[in-house]
Amino acid sequence: MEASKNLIKNLALLFLVGAAPSLCWAGGLFAAVSFESAFLLASGLFCALWLKTWSSLKTLKQLLVVRQEEWALCENGQIIEKSDYFPGDSLQSFQSFIHAHSLPKVEESLSQLFHKNFPFHTRIKSHETQASYTLTGAPFDGKNVLFLKNVTEDVDQERKHIESLQKKDEEIKKLQTTLETLPIFIWHRDKNQKLTYCNLKYASAVEAPPAKVYEEDIELIPARAAKTLARKALNMQSPQHMDNPATVEGNRIQLRLFEIPDIHNSGTVGVAYDMTDLQEAKKEIKQLADAHGVLLDHLSTAIVVYDQDGTLSYYNQAYVALHAFNEDFLKAKPRLDEILEDLRERRQLPETANFLAYKKQWLNQLTTQTDPLEELMHLPDERTLRVFSAPYPRGGMLFMFEDLTDALTLERTNQSLLAAYQTTLDRLFEGVIIVGSDNRLKLFNPSFMRIWKLTNTDIHIEEHLGDILEKLKKFFAYGEEGWDFFKANAIAKLTDRFPKEGQFTRKDGLTINFCYVPLPNGDHLISYMEATSLEKPAPKKRKKAS
Repeated sequence: MEASKNLIKNLALLFLVGAAPSLCWAGGLFAAVSFESAFLLASGLFCALWLKTWSSLKTLKQLLVVRQEEWALCENGQIIEKSDYFPGDSLQSFQSFIHAHSLPKVEESLSQLFHKNFPFHTRIKSHETQASYTLTGAPFDGKNVLFLKNVTEDVDQERKHIESLQKKDEEIKKLQTTLETLPIFIWHRDKNQKLTYCNLKYASAVEAPPAKVYEEDIELIPARAAKTLARKALNMQSPQHMDNPATVEGNRIQLRLFEIPDIHNSGTVGVAYDMTDLQEAKKEIKQLADAHGVLLDHLSTAIVVYDQDGTLSYYNQAYVALHAFNEDFLKAKPRLDEILEDLRERRQLPETANFLAYKKQWLNQLTTQTDPLEELMHLPDERTLRVFSAPYPRGGMLFMFEDLTDALTLERTNQSLLAAYQTTLDRLFEGVIIVGSDNRLKLFNPSFMRIWKLTNTDIHIEEHLGDILEKLKKFFAYGEEGWDFFKANAIAKLTDRFPKEGQFTRKDGLTINFCYVPLPNGDHLISYMEATSLEKPAPKKRKKAS
């Protein structure tokens, strides 16, 4: 359609400028050189120029509409036509629209455009709103056209995009620094298992710069094993690991290697840890545990350990003997509930009306007990066991069983004997005290309190012999050497374990016979008896050292 219009315009111009004058001359309407012919020729030329200018302006307007920007058409440095929203009717008013910071470069660009036809494209800000615009100037058919476009939103988006890129770049740099400084081996492979990245720890281990590692595909461990692990991770789309020795900086170490599928780049990410110290620690722990087990096997205390699932993990021979176990049964690593059932069948547990609740209580200890616990267990065969339980440091529960039957029997016997001794002592006329090997009072009778004029509140069991002597200080004449020396000397002679007897006279005039006997268990027996009465003092006798 546009081509047809152009063809019609060109034919009309040809007719006015060439064909019409020629026909008039040929028909004799006017001479070849006359006023009419000159007027017709001038009219044709004017029409031709007008049509050309009209066509150029129409083309310019179409171009301006297509660009969808505000525009202004300038001629001789002045705006002759503009779009509805172009700011300013003149260049002066347009320049007042521009921010002062942007104005110098705009003036320079306009000068170059108007005088030298140099096109330009620049970014400016408005004076009032601080909005961002692009200003473009270009020559067109002897005139100049200015295009103004609001790019504030684009600038904001661009700024945000740049800030986002800068932030990502900083994060990448931080991540790169982190990877390079981590004390573990890190690498990346493509889908063909070729190395595309390694950190400094990896490069240092293989004694090659990263570029050489990528070029020559240098592996930490034999390449076949490394690539097989990577292919397995890719094929199964799940992390894979293996343990493998490697030589790093001349030292033989044990590595644990992982290959993890990279879902973004169709390769794998590799990580390796030096497990040498851990392996050595495990060996030391095992050796310590073995030595510990040997030691526990020689203890008379029965010991048994269950893991977190309630499965038997350790027992010593004392535990086997305590309940007369079939050791093959224990070697099969039974659970705690199975052992309780076996003990119940052989009447090695306390009689209980609700065995299920009793068993549940034991099983709950495996998961709920947090502090050590001690209790007594009375068995049907009249044995009494002390049961100590505590969480095991490596998980599970530790139980220790001690047979207290003989100890309790002996204690009851001793208590009976002590009661008989006390009854006997209470009926003696002599004052008697028994002092332990630690010089603390263990027994005394009423006669001792009577002789030394003591009340029930003056002395008590476990009181030290020195404290008792302090309460008897008023009865002794300790001379110039002083009380402390006298008391220390008295304690030494009363506990030197050399049998002795003697007599001394107190300050109140009462003469006392005494006797010291060391007892086989390390205790000291001291007895006192009045030799004279206060009313009728006996003749003085030579005193013997106490």
